[in-house]
Amino acid sequence: MIGDHLVTLMDDVFKALADPTRRDLLDELFREDGQTLSALEARFSMTRFGIAKHLRLLEDAGLVVIRRRGREKLHFLNPVPIRLVHDRWVSKYAEPWAAALSDLKSRLESPMEKIFEIYIKTTPALGSHHGQRHPQQLPVRQHLRGGLETRREIRDEQRQGAGAAGRG
Repeated sequence: MIGDHLVTLMDDVFKALADPTRRDLLDELFREDGQTLSALEARFSMTRFGIAKHLRLLEDAGLVVIRRRGREKLHFLNPVPIRLVHDRWVSKYAEPWAAALSDLKSRLESPMEKIFEIYIKTTPALGSHHGQRHPQQLPVRQHLRGGLETRREIRDEQRQGAGAAGRG
């Protein structure tokens, strides 16, 4: 029976968290715990009745706890049900993978442009296709957005860009 109660509680938590307004209410209580209905109403473009209805659903899911102080009802965030969901659904199955993938997603989606340069020593046979017949070191630049290019190709691009700018 205890397991059935936990499943029902988790269902209620998922249903409560499914609504963006309720998530915003939880964020607001996280920012400043122990707020009245009037204080919460002032922060949302919603009627008092609408806020009260959302708070009631959050309370039913155990995510908000109400305490009376005189005539006021104060609303407090209760993070325990969210932690129970985390322990059951995230940490058990995929905490290390989820953390690594989340980090990878953040890194890949952040804007960046990196340029790496490496010098490659070539043999006469390999260097000859660049118009030179002796061993040399060819600088190669790797753009994350593009492919490999030699310094000569980079210089040619820069000259073309400068010539076009001078004509424009």
